[in-house]
Amino acid sequence: MPAKKTISTRIRKTGLPPGALIFTGVPKSDVIIKELVRYNAEHLDELDPEIPPHSDHNFFQWLDIRGLHNPQEIERIGIAYGIDPLMLEDILDTQQRPKCEQTEHGIFIILKLLARRMDSADFITEQISIYLTEGRLITFQEHPDDTFHALKLRMQQTGSRLRTRRPDYLMYALIDFVTDHYFPVIDQCSDRIHLLDEQISGNPADELKTSIFMIRQDIAEMHRLLLPTRESVSLLLRLEGAHITEKTRRHLRDVQDNVMQLIDLNDNQSDHLASLHDLFMSEMTYRMTNVMKILTVITSVFIPLTFITSIYGMNFKHMPELEWAWAYPALWMIMIAVGIMQFIYFKKKKWL
Repeated sequence: MPAKKTISTRIRKTGLPPGALIFTGVPKSDVIIKELVRYNAEHLDELDPEIPPHSDHNFFQWLDIRGLHNPQEIERIGIAYGIDPLMLEDILDTQQRPKCEQTEHGIFIILKLLARRMDSADFITEQISIYLTEGRLITFQEHPDDTFHALKLRMQQTGSRLRTRRPDYLMYALIDFVTDHYFPVIDQCSDRIHLLDEQISGNPADELKTSIFMIRQDIAEMHRLLLPTRESVSLLLRLEGAHITEKTRRHLRDVQDNVMQLIDLNDNQSDHLASLHDLFMSEMTYRMTNVMKILTVITSVFIPLTFITSIYGMNFKHMPELEWAWAYPALWMIMIAVGIMQFIYFKKKKWL
């Protein structure tokens, strides 16, 4: 049986002014890892992230921040790279829903990355924040692990489109990377639902109700994340300006299709799980009905026998049968015959 989920206590920011920087999540590391690369079709250079480079029309930049537990450090990074305090506030709020908004100097996106746990049926949620500005892309990852390591390896290859195109294409690649990670989690939920289906059809134990509840929680959580993700990608496609090229828009439409497919799969799983819940309740009711039917038959058999024995259990002095030598075996024969006739009657009625 899957382990129960624990409800994390969220840090509230009640009474604080807008732009107040407070990390609302659970610290995943003691350090903040910063990586800054400068790239174009021919070159890929690692730079010191502590020294923000000047804009260079011949190069693009990607600053990747991993770890959000230190608001003071995040604020310092924001000041150095010109990030609005309101955006920094959303970056540090790990309970933020996925969203997309156009700012004065670029595009700001928040996404939720799902990852399967190897030791359980649960999944991990990580907040990914992306800020696209002129010639530069800045990403904030909640976990210290390098989530985008595969993309960075692709970027090292000469001729990779991640290097030959503008940072908006890199933004698309990150969004596509995040949304693609929903599919394994969706598949894992499908496997759990199919296993649940087999267990309910075979031997529906009471513990399956907890499994149904846990899977329903996971499906509802994915639904809560997928809907705003769809809205964010749709809004991204509608944004006007020079930050997103038409080539990148075509790729983003493919991401939009993937998100729509994920929502359809999620809805189908929700419907399937609702059907399994009804089937489970029907199976439990059927089992209870069978038990009650058997008990009712047993009771019905013993009612006339009890009636007979109760008559001859009375303490009246003048009972003619008591003086008859064959009264005791005759009484047994009558009771056995009554029981057999009732059994035959119940079989003909298909009550047994």
